[in-house]
Amino acid sequence: MDKIILIAIFWFSFTIKGYTQSNEKDIIITTVEIVAKGKLESYSTFHRDNDSSNYFVRLSIINAEDTTISFYMMNCSWEENWISDNSEISLYYPGCDANFLINVKLKPKEIIAFYGVIRSKHKDIINKKFRLGFKLINHKGVSDWNWEKELINTKKIYWSNESELENPIYHFKINGRGKFNSELN
Repeated sequence: MDKIILIAIFWFSFTIKGYTQSNEKDIIITTVEIVAKGKLESYSTFHRDNDSSNYFVRLSIINAEDTTISFYMMNCSWEENWISDNSEISLYYPGCDANFLINVKLKPKEIIAFYGVIRSKHKDIINKKFRLGFKLINHKGVSDWNWEKELINTKKIYWSNESELENPIYHFKINGRGKFNSELN
């Protein structure tokens, strides 16, 4: 009788937690790497509040499929495809003179890298941990005039690894392990 109750409790708790792993594998893998922390020269020309809360990042999308994939994004404001799970930070958008929709095609295992800046909304950020999600829009009928609607309505979001806002200068990693010398022991 105790075994039956334990099995029932396990099954019920497993169901309540909302186990959502699908049988489908992700078609893309997204990664975030903070490269440095510092000031933006172009930003400081126009804004007096430019402090050191800028983090230079490399965002990558890897085609995990065995076939070519394609998706849409803007050629200049590519940041629009990315969202953060931390409301205290956002990708900085510097603006541009020409901005239009493009269709990106990635061959199997091919990587597209984006170099940008994450800005904290407050000087003293409380939660420094975050993930960035890439909104994959890859269906026909996407155009410049319905782009904003597509960004709002998309359900295909591929989340990155968890990262933390920190200055990686004078640190090193071996195969992704360690941030400081003491962490490698």
